[in-house]
Amino acid sequence: MKKLLALTTSLIAVISASLGFGVSPAAAEDTQSGINCYPQDFSKEAAFENLEDYEISDEKLLFLDSGKAYEYASERLLPLEEIPEFNGYEAKDKFSINGSYYSFNGDNVLTVYDEATTDTKPLEGFSVLKQYGGKAYAVKENALYQLNGASYEKIPLPYLDFSSVNTVYSDGAAQALKEYSKQTPLFVTLKNGAFMTEIDIDNLNGEFFSAGETHKAETDISAKTALLLAKCGENGKISIVMVCGNDGKKSACYIMHSDNTTAVAREAVSPKELGATVTVDDAFIYSAPYVCKSTQLKAINSGDPLKVIGEVKKEENPELMRDFYKVEFSTENGTDVGYVPFGYISPFTYIENDPEEKPDPNYSEEDLIKEVILVIVVIVLVLAAGGYIVFVLTSDKNKKRNKEK
Repeated sequence: MKKLLALTTSLIAVISASLGFGVSPAAAEDTQSGINCYPQDFSKEAAFENLEDYEISDEKLLFLDSGKAYEYASERLLPLEEIPEFNGYEAKDKFSINGSYYSFNGDNVLTVYDEATTDTKPLEGFSVLKQYGGKAYAVKENALYQLNGASYEKIPLPYLDFSSVNTVYSDGAAQALKEYSKQTPLFVTLKNGAFMTEIDIDNLNGEFFSAGETHKAETDISAKTALLLAKCGENGKISIVMVCGNDGKKSACYIMHSDNTTAVAREAVSPKELGATVTVDDAFIYSAPYVCKSTQLKAINSGDPLKVIGEVKKEENPELMRDFYKVEFSTENGTDVGYVPFGYISPFTYIENDPEEKPDPNYSEEDLIKEVILVIVVIVLVLAAGGYIVFVLTSDKNKKRNKEK
């Protein structure tokens, strides 16, 4: 009670961001057209059409507007499916607070009687008089007011309406995810307090992004930097980022306004030149160091050859989920580049140098001369033996011819 009253009496200037989706009662049935950028501001002011009743509790306000109930808390304004009980004001149309006596006269006009000066002042147009925590409240022109004797002030009801994130066009996002970070991974710092909406990054078939909850950078998700996967939308005002969880095991992708990101100056890829062989089946090369369906470039299987041209390690890039190789691979049009996790391939070193000759430590020219002489002697002996055999054979033939004659 004290917490909520402190907010209302200080005009509820600042309230922490909500994780829910706000709905304006006056615009609850409105349909919205799509937008081609991420919204910069989600702030709205609650406006009622026929404010019939209200209740104040320790942590929330309840409103009954045209027969529909709404709950206001933590900068959210949410419609309620069931109408809660309202105390009404019939039994509370007369009370005294801090020397001021509030009551309705015969014409049903709220009047304030100053018990010290005995002055009476009418407050035209007010109804639904109630008191909470030693303060008086009433409704005028479908707005809630706090009364302080004969003076009064309107209680603003700012809330965050995140419904527009459901109609952010996803056109161009699928193609951008295949190309944007391919040459080198990009990282960005996130503006503290900037809004960002979680998306299903592998569900880009519809007209709009598949949006989940909206958070504030750092405040709600404790993220200061992120992997920038792509930009799309009008003038690139939609940034798609991946945030790695503190445990390093979970990740989530978000869309946010590009003006709320700042590029990190970092050489993410360490040059490396290795051969590699794929060691897993049914795997993929990815357009960024992030494993998901939307970043798949090419299917690979065990035994496929790849060329490693760099490394992207989590040690130097804490925004990543794991270590990656940057690889080069063949395509129908030549070659392309992408990323694979360390565990997908087995790298090896190229050996393209000429055979290395090792000199004989016992080598000498004298040994070489001896070997040459021995070779010559062997050749002479072989030739002599061959000549002798020819002589003997031809000699026998000559003797036979002489006998025949």
